[in-house]
Amino acid sequence: MKKVIVRINDNYSIDQACAGILSLYGYLSFVESFRSFQIVTFDCPAIYESNLLTKLKALNVVKNATWDAQVYSGDPMPEEATLTVDTSGSASLHTDGETTATSNTRTLTTSGSGTMYVKVQNISGNDFFTFSQTSGGTYSRFYNQSGFMQGGTYTFDQSDSSNNGHPFRFSATQDGTHTTGGTGNL
Repeated sequence: MKKVIVRINDNYSIDQACAGILSLYGYLSFVESFRSFQIVTFDCPAIYESNLLTKLKALNVVKNATWDAQVYSGDPMPEEATLTVDTSGSASLHTDGETTATSNTRTLTTSGSGTMYVKVQNISGNDFFTFSQTSGGTYSRFYNQSGFMQGGTYTFDQSDSSNNGHPFRFSATQDGTHTTGGTGNL
């Protein structure tokens, strides 16, 4: 999967342009937008990469489109691999030489809450749940959320009529047992 960066023409709303692009190319997944620069980024599955830039640049709403050179993929680090950090010596400002590195593992918790708005959209003949930060915002197959935090309360607003007949269920494991209705802890 590659990330495509799209510069929206100044005379178009970034939300309308993003919605239009997603309606034409439903296989794209919205990643983020930079409103001050009129830039939107999308993830594109590998099978659709071949002519995407040409198609996007042909749209009136698009000023330019390019692939993000900063997206990398690779094999996971082997379990037997190790990292050694030498922390001897001292750190000084404005000198060439060594520095010190440390790392921590933290468990993030919250007592806060959040709402994710849910719609069902037909993309290339298949129904998918799509998510947005606001009820009238841009919906994407992948909610632009860095993750859920332990202790938080999350509400999935399914008030949109497109959800009728599409049960929204959760599982603690991929393709696992799902719960229906009510509340619960995963």
